Amino acid sequence: RKLNRSWLSPLSDPATSWPWVVVMVMMGIAGWFVFAKAVVEAHWFPGQILHPQALAAFALVLVTGGLGFHAILEGRGGRAAGLAAILIGVVPIMAGTIVAIVNEDFPALAIWIAGISPLTGPFFASTISMGLPDVPPELYRAIPRAFWFWQVLGVLVLLRLTLGLRKSLRSTANKAIERESLFEAAPVETETTDD
Repeated sequence: RKLNRSWLSPLSDPATSWPWVVVMVMMGIAGWFVFAKAVVEAHWFPGQILHPQALAAFALVLVTGGLGFHAILEGRGGRAAGLAAILIGVVPIMAGTIVAIVNEDFPALAIWIAGISPLTGPFFASTISMGLPDVPPELYRAIPRAFWFWQVLGVLVLLRLTLGLRKSLRSTANKAIERESLFEAAPVETETTDD
């Protein structure tokens, strides 16, 4: 405001880092796809190809995980982000592991429970993109279904978090405007001396 600008420079400290996170996510998607394609289609694995759905799977994993975590961190703070990392990132994997160990009759249920965690996204995306021949048939059917279901749900949650972040940023900007107008309206006291 001192420079008579209506918006913050994207390089300034108080500006949102959302655009930079989007750039990093896009770079991650491109890098992951190029690397996976080079490895899968290398001469060491004759006949293997990286399926076209791999790009969509990689993109969903990084967009929902990366942008979702950033929206929580910037919109709600570090405590909320830490709590989300534990409750959404770690607990489902632990619960899925316990289900798989306790009852071997329900491996698909363990996959669905563990699939809640964004940390399983890269494994599931790689599995559905390249296929693993040694995976039992019930798991081979459960992994793609659980992956796509949780990623679509992740997109919906990301949209909600993005709207919440936008609302939080607007609220912060409005509070700054109010504080500045109160500061400008306050009378300036000057010291007077009696001579």
